[in-house]
Amino acid sequence: MKITTPWLLNYLEPHVSHDVLIEAFPKMGLEIEEHEPLGSGQGFLVDLNVLANRPDCLGIIGIAREVAAHLNLKLKYPTFDVRVTSASGASPVSVEILDPDLCPRYMGRVMTGVKVGPSPKWMVDVLESIGQRAINNVVDVTNFVMFEWGQPLHAFDFAQVRGKKIVVRRLRSDEKLELLGGKAIDAGSGPNPPPTLAICDAEGPVALAGIMGGKTSETRDSTTQVLVESANFDPPTIRRTAKRIEVSTESSFRFERGVDPNRTLEGAMNRACSLIAELGGGSPAGGAVDAYPKRRERTVFPLSASRVSHYLGIEVDAKTIRTSLEKLEMTVEPAPATVGVGVLNVGVPTWRVDAIDPVVLIEDVARLVGYDTLPMRPTAQVPTTGKRSTIDALRQDLATYLSSVGFLECRSPAMETPEQAEAAAGAGVPTVKLKNPMSREFAAMRTSLLPALVRTIERNARRGADSARVYEHDKVFNVPGDVERSKDLGAHETITLAAVAGGVLNDRDWAGANRAVSFYDVKGILEDVLEIAGVHNTEFAHAEHPGFTAESCAVIRSGSTTIGHVGQIDANVIPLGKTPFKLFGFELELATLAPSYAVATAYRHLARTPAVVRDLAFVLKMDTVYAEVEHTLRESAGQRLESLRLVDIYEGKPIPPGHRSLAMRLTFRDPTRTLTAEEVQADVDRVVARMKEKFDATLRT
Repeated sequence: MKITTPWLLNYLEPHVSHDVLIEAFPKMGLEIEEHEPLGSGQGFLVDLNVLANRPDCLGIIGIAREVAAHLNLKLKYPTFDVRVTSASGASPVSVEILDPDLCPRYMGRVMTGVKVGPSPKWMVDVLESIGQRAINNVVDVTNFVMFEWGQPLHAFDFAQVRGKKIVVRRLRSDEKLELLGGKAIDAGSGPNPPPTLAICDAEGPVALAGIMGGKTSETRDSTTQVLVESANFDPPTIRRTAKRIEVSTESSFRFERGVDPNRTLEGAMNRACSLIAELGGGSPAGGAVDAYPKRRERTVFPLSASRVSHYLGIEVDAKTIRTSLEKLEMTVEPAPATVGVGVLNVGVPTWRVDAIDPVVLIEDVARLVGYDTLPMRPTAQVPTTGKRSTIDALRQDLATYLSSVGFLECRSPAMETPEQAEAAAGAGVPTVKLKNPMSREFAAMRTSLLPALVRTIERNARRGADSARVYEHDKVFNVPGDVERSKDLGAHETITLAAVAGGVLNDRDWAGANRAVSFYDVKGILEDVLEIAGVHNTEFAHAEHPGFTAESCAVIRSGSTTIGHVGQIDANVIPLGKTPFKLFGFELELATLAPSYAVATAYRHLARTPAVVRDLAFVLKMDTVYAEVEHTLRESAGQRLESLRLVDIYEGKPIPPGHRSLAMRLTFRDPTRTLTAEEVQADVDRVVARMKEKFDATLRT
């Protein structure tokens, strides 16, 4: 809400300095987004951040009311032309409200003999100072009064209102309306579209309620009769319509938050008609027509001095409460004895749409008493031992490790485009979509952390980065079960850890051995992560998974539990953009790691007996899966096998074509005694026989 301090001072008595006003706004709960001195050198242009729950401060009178209460000043309301407000007789226009739930009140007054022309300099200066363009005296009056009272108005060319009748109803499916900006709108599509409220004459729509007037009934230079509208509309209806047609105006901004159907509406009507009579020479044609099917009365809350004192931590008497709230034009009277001793009945004006609980009134008292007067007293507290959850502790340990090996932590939005979310989830897998997204880029909840990490790397690569290591641990969102069940269960949140790396392995290698990051580098990092999580005896098996290439993807299992996946990022699923190097990554579901992480690690003494090492080189077919080879070796070697490690891979002569040699180092040990050569040889013979039987493997000599 933009205002100028000279304009604001017109509504306050006595005057205070412009600097005092600037200091007062934050204390009233009106945050100053920015302010700058006016060109004249007197006062400031101020942009106030008015919260959605205080639409009464979207007019300068509402702001002046708060300033007057805070600084103990008098609020000066604008004066009205008595000839206008006292005009009586039959009105030439009739009003009918067919949807009173969507339009609680509609007032209209016809002004005749109006001469449309330029506005006076003072009004042009006020409008232009807050960034509004002056049009003509009639339109400028409606805009000026809207910013003054916070009540949007509209002026119709009454000669264009067919049948001299206004009907407030829903726009029908076969009707269209051309707005002032030239945009044509309809009632919307679908089986049950939300209502679109329209202002109609006897033959059809002439304006879109609460948002914008229609092209056919706009005020022109030739207009001599003006119908001034001041109405109240249902906020959700205006909000849904404005969003659907993608039109937002100063009028809809106010109606979406709630406008007072009583004093503000009436005051704005009288003020606008008075100014039209003054600036346009118009006069009222009879009295105002007022359709108000069900009057909205003030809400009355019981409030006691003891409750206010308890909330604020200081003694506040009933007189202070009365004085404070009456400054905000609330009524304060003693409640009947049956309610309680010392209880006050506080009547809240209907412009205070935020006052839905007595606690709001206590906050008003605190603001006017002064927050700086509230004591800061220590309260009795019992300290408790803080403890992180298993998942939080695991996340912290894994993040510490990844950061220590050169990975940078990222934080990315939890929303994606629907296409990327579906691609990362896999074909046919339902995703969680937002009903009311901010934009298409944030229309679905993410199903994987990998796309955001890849986008981060791509942005860095475009700026010259030749390597990247990034990770993130956060929630992803999936649909539980089948689609029908998901309508009731909603989204399923899973905390995952993902990391992606690519580019040169070490850009500071003086020896020149500067190779690129490979699948096995990332797999080695992943194995360290699993070790920290306490997950042992894991299995890496070839698999296909969305986001990874089919040739280089492995599923990670521990027993029968799937922990995650690792592989090369698939550019067909997750676009790499201009990233010039291959990317490899992994994604783990942390909930599957938590049980093993929660188990205390058991330590053993170093063995006092010597180990026996045997190196065996097996010649196998190229398509033999290493995971199966390792599983077979461990299973056949027996309990004395302490460790197993791949030390070399060789292809070429004298190895037959289509084969390769895997050199394995097997370490045997018995913690209680020294093994004999015969015992170790028996284990080795069993391993060789089993490899021959399962893979037709031969020993390379």
